[in-house]
Order: sequence, then structure tokens, then C-alpha cells
Amino acid sequence: MVRCCECAKCDWHVETVQVQAAIRDSIEEDIDDISSNEQCEKQVEDLEIQKTQSNLVSQISSVRASLQLSLGHLSLDLQDFSLLRGTRLVQVLRRFGSELRANSLKDTFTQEEAERLFGRSAQVQKIDHFISHCWQDERFAKVVALHIHCNLRPAVLSSLFLAMLAVSLTRLKFLPVVEAGVSNEIPHFPWGLCVGMSSFFMILFSWQYLQDLWSTKVYFLDKFCVHQGDSLLKQQGVRSFAAFVAQSDHMLLLWSPQYFTRLWCTLELAALVKSKSPSSLPLKIFPLQLAKMSLYTWSMGFMVYATNQFNRIAGRPIPDILILALALIIGGYLLCMAFRRYALDRKAMNQQIQSFSVEDAKCSDPSDRQWVETSMLRWFADLQLCNQHIREGLREQIRHVLGPEDHFPTTLAFPILLINLYNDGDYFAGGYFDGSPRRIFAAVGFTAFLFTFIPLLYKVCFCFSERRSWIVEFLINASLSLGATIITACVYVVTHNIVANPEVSAWALSIVVLEILMALWLQRASWRRR
Repeated sequence: MVRCCECAKCDWHVETVQVQAAIRDSIEEDIDDISSNEQCEKQVEDLEIQKTQSNLVSQISSVRASLQLSLGHLSLDLQDFSLLRGTRLVQVLRRFGSELRANSLKDTFTQEEAERLFGRSAQVQKIDHFISHCWQDERFAKVVALHIHCNLRPAVLSSLFLAMLAVSLTRLKFLPVVEAGVSNEIPHFPWGLCVGMSSFFMILFSWQYLQDLWSTKVYFLDKFCVHQGDSLLKQQGVRSFAAFVAQSDHMLLLWSPQYFTRLWCTLELAALVKSKSPSSLPLKIFPLQLAKMSLYTWSMGFMVYATNQFNRIAGRPIPDILILALALIIGGYLLCMAFRRYALDRKAMNQQIQSFSVEDAKCSDPSDRQWVETSMLRWFADLQLCNQHIREGLREQIRHVLGPEDHFPTTLAFPILLINLYNDGDYFAGGYFDGSPRRIFAAVGFTAFLFTFIPLLYKVCFCFSERRSWIVEFLINASLSLGATIITACVYVVTHNIVANPEVSAWALSIVVLEILMALWLQRASWRRR
């Protein structure tokens, strides 16, 4: 019981004291709560002030960077490494390079689409390959060029292994064949040809999916690595291209006649020349027409061989000479068209390099020209000096990578050898070469001829590359195709009916030696580059 003093008093006095104490305790608690609430409110206010100050600092930094960019304060040194992003080859080539379609960068992206594209890249420390290209070029050629550049070697090696495996299994009679008869002088089926070339094309266009499991190579593609929805991030990213080039180990240039006419492309080249050693630029040039021409050549070669072999298996319903003539004339006509187009592009490339000028490059936004040229002036002090450095660096690098303008690269002619090698492998599996070294020499000689035929045909097409009226174009292509067909038929007859004939003098083997020497001579530019 609560009491007011030591002596006990009446009950009403005690109750009064109790009420007064309870009221006093309640008031003290209310005062404590008010004090606590005031402290919380003050803390909240302090946090909001700090947050506001942080946002202001961030905004000021962004505005400052934007102002520096707009004033032309560009540098080859990347100031903000959070802008450095890269993607994987499997992302670039996804859906057969659907995001590489012509002029697709001019599309208006929703915020969701921009985030999706930006999400296909990630922040990186360095870039292995900076993909430099013109957005006005067609998607198909760029996709083929990327596949060939990145996947050709594994496609060749894998198809060679699988073709040898198919030939070995056929030789050991684990795979079915068509027995010897009127149309087949030996038990035969083109397992090596079909397995080898089918796997070649399949791996050529799908190796990036397997490689992505272990490869750490990083590619820069502006559409993925620069935000297409956030205007400030886009401005900072686009105007850091020079620094991105400087942070890249190599530049992969997908060239077309439009490339040197675009101001953005010249900026990337200028950054490469300035940031890397001019004597050995880390530049890999792949003409888009060369990529398409190579694919056409391999496809036509496979088509001609496969058509001939399946015609024989079917009992030769069409005479060999007729089916070969039709295949070679039609395929040769299309091939000559592609060769002459590439020859014209190579001439244009050399002419563009000789007359290269930043001032003549076109730009879709005139406001960009001033700061681009200002940047080049800061790097080279003079635009003419910039042009000279780019001309010298490109001229030497193109000759090193592609060879002379009338040269067909050896690496791209090699798949033609594989087609003939796989075809001969099927004949080996059927016992065609057993006990006949002359037939082996003949096969080697014809393989050497094919290695000669492609670069020789390109040299001839190079001499007739100028564009003319459609009637003259048709006559030129038809004449070149007919001549190539006649030469191929003559060499085939001589090689297989004279060199392979044991009754003919051994001097006939000199034809094989001549074919090999001719092949080596025509590819001398590639050997020198090594």
C-alpha cells in the first residue's frame, strides 16, 4: 500500500496519493514518447538531407561528364570503367544475328527493349574483339563473316576427324554401301563426303554455342554495350567509343565499300591507329563480299560432288558428263559473278585507302562532326596527318591479312581441298586405290589442281571486274564459266585417264608435279604473310 509518510492515515488520503502518482508516471511516459518521436523525426530529416545531397552529387557528376563530352573533351583513356561492357559471340550471333540487320540501330526502342538489349552485355575489364562495322550493310554478310572468322578452324578440324572416322568405318564394313555394279566399279557410298561436309557446315554455324561453355572471349557490339534507352548513358557510351577501342586487344573490321565513307567508322580507325603501335595494328579485316563468296564456293563444290556421286549410286540415270557440265556451268556462272563482285570491292578498297579523308566521311547527325574532328585534332594535331597515319596503317595491314588485291586467301580455299579429299576417302574405303600408286598420284594431282583452280579463276575474274551493261555482264560470266568448265573437264580426263594409267610412261607423273608447283606459286602471297 502506498502511503504519504511513515504514519498511516485514512484510506481516502492514501487513494488520493495513489492517483497522483499514477498521473505523474503517465505524464513522464508521454514526455519520454514525445522526446523519442522528436529524435526519430530528426533522424529521418537528417537521412533525407543526406540522400538529397548524394543525389545532387551524382547528378552534378553526370552533368559534368555530359558537359565535358558535349564540349569535345574526349580521351583515349577511359575515365569511368563502369561504362566498359562486353558481350559474348553467342549473343551477337543469336537467331542468326537478328540484331545485326541493316539500319536497326535507328529503330526507336521502348524502355523494355532497351533494357533487354543492354542485358545481353556485362561490365568487363577488357575487350578481346571490338566489332567495327557499318550499320547500313546487310545482316547476312556480317553474320557469315563472323561465323567464318571465329568458327572456320574448328569446323575444318572437326569435319576432318568425322570424315576420317566415317571412311574408316566404311572401310571396316561397319557402314552400308552400294555394291559394285554397272554404275559402280567398287562398293561405294559417299559417307565421308556427306558426313564431312555436313558436319563442316553444321559446326561452322554452331560452334559458338559449344565454345561459350569454356571461352572467356569478350566482344564489343555497340547495340548491346551502349544503353539504347537512357539518353545520358547512351551519350556517355557512344562518345567513349575511342576509349573502348583503346581498351580492346583487337579490332575486327567487317568491311564493305560503305565503311570508309562513315564518320563513326573513321573515328574508330583513328582511335586504333593512335592507341596502338602503327607498325603492327591489331586489326583483322574481313570483307563482307569475301565471306559470301567463300560460302558460295564451298556450297557449290559440295553440291557438284554430291550430285555426281548420288547420280552414280542411282545407276547413272543422267550421264556423268551431262550432270557435271550442268553443275559446273550453272555453279561456275554464279561463282564468276561472286568473284567479279569481290574483285570490284577489292579495287574499291585500295582506291578508298589511297584517297582516305576524314573530311569526306558522311555523318547522319551534323552536330557530331565538330566534336569528332576536334577529337582527331587533339590526337594528331592535323587532320591531314590523321589521314596519312590511317592510310599507312591500313595499307600495310590489309596487305598482311588479305594479300594483294588479286589474291584469294589460302585459308578460304582450303575447304575446297577437303571436299575432294573426302570424296577420295570414300573411294579409298571401297578399295579403289588398293595396289595402284598411279591412282594415288592422280588423286593428289587433281587435288592440287583444285587448289590452283580457285585462285586462278579469281585472278581471271579480277581482270574483268568492271561493271558493264547487263548483256555484256551475262556474256562475260557465261564465257568465264564455260572456259572454267572446259579446263576442269580436260584436267580431270588427263589426270584420271593418263596419269592414273599404269600403261602410260612414268613421265606423265610430271603433270602432277606441275600442278603442285602451280598451286604453291598461286598461293605464294599467303605463304609470305606467314
